Amino acid sequence: MKKLILLSICLLFAVIDSNVLSALPKKTEDRKVITSQDTIEIRLITLSPHDDLFAWFGHSALEVHNTVTDQAFSFNFGGFYFDFEHLLQFSLGKFTFWTYALETERALTPYRREDRHIVFQSLNLTPVQKIKIRKALIEYLKPDKRYYQYDHFLDNCSTRIRDIIDEALDGALKDQTQQPADLTFREFVHRMTYNYPHIDFMVMFLMNDQIDKPITQWDSMFLPDRLMAVIQSSHTPFINNNGNAPLVAIKKEENRGKGIPYYYPKATAADTVTRELIWGTILLVLFGFNAIFYLKRKKVFLRLYPAIVSGFGLIFGLLGTTLFFMMCFTEHKDTYWNENILLINPITLFLLPVGIIRVFNRAKPAFAWLSVSAGLIAFSGLILKLLPAFDQVNGQQLRILLPTLMVIAITGILDLSINNHLSFVNKLRKKNWR
Repeated sequence: MKKLILLSICLLFAVIDSNVLSALPKKTEDRKVITSQDTIEIRLITLSPHDDLFAWFGHSALEVHNTVTDQAFSFNFGGFYFDFEHLLQFSLGKFTFWTYALETERALTPYRREDRHIVFQSLNLTPVQKIKIRKALIEYLKPDKRYYQYDHFLDNCSTRIRDIIDEALDGALKDQTQQPADLTFREFVHRMTYNYPHIDFMVMFLMNDQIDKPITQWDSMFLPDRLMAVIQSSHTPFINNNGNAPLVAIKKEENRGKGIPYYYPKATAADTVTRELIWGTILLVLFGFNAIFYLKRKKVFLRLYPAIVSGFGLIFGLLGTTLFFMMCFTEHKDTYWNENILLINPITLFLLPVGIIRVFNRAKPAFAWLSVSAGLIAFSGLILKLLPAFDQVNGQQLRILLPTLMVIAITGILDLSINNHLSFVNKLRKKNWR
């Protein structure tokens, strides 16, 4: 479970491909990078997502191609050390990525072996702009520039390439990409993770309302496929007199159709509402059925219901506690003031030990009161949605979790009533029976 939580945290903040994780910087290859006297071509290389965890978002690289010698190097900004120490730093919001250059054919070999969809876009640039990009890339290979603090949305392997191209165009790319994006940051991430429901739920749960704000096309290029799509539709004012030449001169593709089909000019959000309602209903029926017979004091269910509640506390309590830790003790700003902390939190985790004790016919009032507390705190999160300040998009979490939490709370109230621990409910019941 610890590994699963750590991986989910890494997924929330990583836009990187698994094939570059072990590629350490090579000084010998850095020195071989093409010189300014060569005729060069600049190509954006985009690689489709894959089933591996760190390949779900795809990958971007910028290639410098010597058209005379046919030497080509791809520059990547997605290197990091995949060990426990660095992942622990990553979970605290402090993670260092680094830049490296590889011969393009060598770099693409693993992707081709996996039949990944690869897109090559030759950029329509002047000789001065090409040299400017090449110099910027080489600059990033220097020891004092190679390493940088990674940010999933603002500074990653895709945004760094975007910024280099924009700088070469004297800001022309940013100027023409200020239109509203098709989706928000949350919807863009959900679009890439919805095929993996459990990870998608955890990722969506951990992120706050900062990623629900409207963004521009410029911002959307934090994803490799959006960088590719926006570059494809952009223009350069430096090539001809009318200032409307396409930024992409030539586009080539390999293994089209074999990769996950995310390469469209317009991005659309994944609709998973039906799936979420189904899961919410399944949990509601499971807990509701057991709760009815638990309240009727059926022998088997006196043990079974607390057992499944403790299981709920284990799974979702750990997730809520992870969120609490990230909100209070890390530098992951995208988790701060997260409304989902009202749904599940460290209190939810206490359902695990108390539920286990209740299985052995002990801690009856403690189990009931804890159930009421967990459910009512969650319900308060729904009521607070009426206030403008509570604008986080967390419908997924509400649809899946809130019905079950309401069952747990109502069962706790009735359990207290049955055991004469809630006098006003007893009085109400007697009054209604008269």
